Amino acid sequence: MKTTIKKTSRIITIVICEIITLCTIGSLFYVKKYSRSLLAFFTIFLIFLPEIFERLMRCSINNAVYILTVLYLIGPMLGHCCKFYHRISWWDKALHTYGGVVFALLGIFLFEQLWRGNESRLLVALFAICFSVCVSVIWEFYEFGADMLFGNDMMDDVVISEFNSYLLGDSVGEIGSASGITAVEINGSPLPVSGYIDIGLIDTMTDMLLETLGAIAVTLACCVPDKQLRFIEPKLSY
Repeated sequence: MKTTIKKTSRIITIVICEIITLCTIGSLFYVKKYSRSLLAFFTIFLIFLPEIFERLMRCSINNAVYILTVLYLIGPMLGHCCKFYHRISWWDKALHTYGGVVFALLGIFLFEQLWRGNESRLLVALFAICFSVCVSVIWEFYEFGADMLFGNDMMDDVVISEFNSYLLGDSVGEIGSASGITAVEINGSPLPVSGYIDIGLIDTMTDMLLETLGAIAVTLACCVPDKQLRFIEPKLSY
């Protein structure tokens, strides 16, 4: 009975996500936003990643984690194609936090499969956190590359009213400060924001911090002695 409910819930989740993805593609074609539809097309296949992972690695993913991961995989499409990143303030941060959780769980599973017999929970935890952080760094490299090479704005800008910089110092090696910034002009034209624009640094560092915190939280839950939860378990046969 539990197996039937598990399979049914997964199928329903995948079907709903595929419908959302196909509707997104249709709407993008309707308004002739063809470049944005590439991510939506890619998402059609991303949705099946948890299923593919289970079959290739001969493992069983906790049902809640499986469903949340499928929903997580359509998150970037909704953020980019449906403008959730701009319409829902917490959307981007929620995705990065859960991303840290997912990749830490993957790191725990990989460590236990590659180094069977190693009972050190500390090593498992360190590997899982480092693995998750590494993936988050690679993603931020991708965002930086997309912005620099293709003129995107994946590293969201943040309006700030003060900052410190050696470039503002009175002499070499001295830090200068700018504070109380309410307006900035570029080539004689005022920016349409009340302050100075930080071009991606704060967003990038906040994303990595949230991913790291998500990784640490789930690693503690999985690796603390006597409280070792298992969200991905090996299975001899599928």
